[in-house]
Order: sequence, then structure tokens, then C-alpha cells
Amino acid sequence: LTEERPFPGTIVLMTLQRTDTSGENPGDSIAVRSKVVHCGADGVGLEFILAGPGNSRSRGGQAENGADQATLDAFIKHLDLPKHKSD
Repeated sequence: LTEERPFPGTIVLMTLQRTDTSGENPGDSIAVRSKVVHCGADGVGLEFILAGPGNSRSRGGQAENGADQATLDAFIKHLDLPKHKSD
């Protein structure tokens, strides 16, 4: 939620934090590089820009420019998201 409206194409390093934790442990949050793809009265839309395989650092897949796919997948796996029903 933000009052600011960045221009489409703006790159943002966004921190995602689990709400069911204290935020003190390394796995409680990750940084993900994102690009603004929509900006309007209804809010801001962002698209993740994941670090490539050669760009990750030793901090568990978190690069200086954000998380890689494996780190994001592991973070999402620990979220308490509703299960989708199979058709």
C-alpha cells in the first residue's frame, strides 16, 4: 500500500515478509526485485524480476538485486495460502 505512484518501468527492491512470524529470522522475509507495470487510481502493479542462476550470492539465493526463483518458491511454500481445488 503506497500513496506514491512510481512510473511504469521503475525498478523497486521490494521486501516480502510473512505475517505469521516476528520477522526476526532470515526466512521470515525476502527481497525481490520488481518492475512497475501498472500505475493508476486503483494502485500499483508490480512484476517480479528474479535473479538469474549466476547472480545469486551466498545468502540462500538472495542476490544483491533480489531473490532467485528457488528462494522465492521456498518462501511461498511456507506461506499459509488457500489451497486451489482441482477441476
